[in-house]
This record gives sequence, structure tokens and C-alpha cells, in this order.
Amino acid sequence: MCDHRPPHLGTFVRSPEARAREVADRLAAATGTEARTLATPEAIRVEVYVPDEIPEPLHTALVDALRRADRYGHARTADAAVAWAEITRTGRGDVPGEEHDHPPQPQEGTP
Repeated sequence: MCDHRPPHLGTFVRSPEARAREVADRLAAATGTEARTLATPEAIRVEVYVPDEIPEPLHTALVDALRRADRYGHARTADAAVAWAEITRTGRGDVPGEEHDHPPQPQEGTP
């Protein structure tokens, strides 16, 4: 039997709520700001303010936290920068916009 789950899920499927809590905790730790969470029937969105100056180890932690989500992005206004991550409740999301979707995982037997 072949396991095609994304690596961030490990050997068992975690609930979207558990994944969102992990992403929120990691984003908060990386930025030193409080994570905000918004839940809808389709997804759970986590947002954090990103400081103007962020040291390299924390920047790496921020990117790692974002990559654990199904979609993620970054928005900047004149006053603030916000990083966001979304965990879909069922499968992958199809919402268009300026986000990053994880590429499909390679399947066994394909190049």
C-alpha cells in the first residue's frame, strides 16, 4: 500500500482544527505576535502581523509554518504586513487569488 498524504500530515490524518492550531502556534512563535483565527465551513484561516524586521531563523520558521497550510500568502498595507494560512476542511481549496497552493505530491512509479 502506498501513502500519498502530504509530509506535514505524518502517518495519520489530523483534523483541520488540529492543523490550524499547530500553524497558529508556529506563526505566533515565529513573529512574536498573536495569531488570529477565522473559521468558515470551507476552511480555517490563520493570520499574524509580521514585524518589519525579522531575523533569519525566525523568517525560516515563518515560512515553515506557512508551508504546513493548504494555501498561504502575504499582504502589505501602508501600516502593516500580514501573513495568512488556510487549512481546508475537505480536500484542497480552489479559491483563486494571490495564494500559494502546494504542488501535488509525486505518486509512486511516476518520474
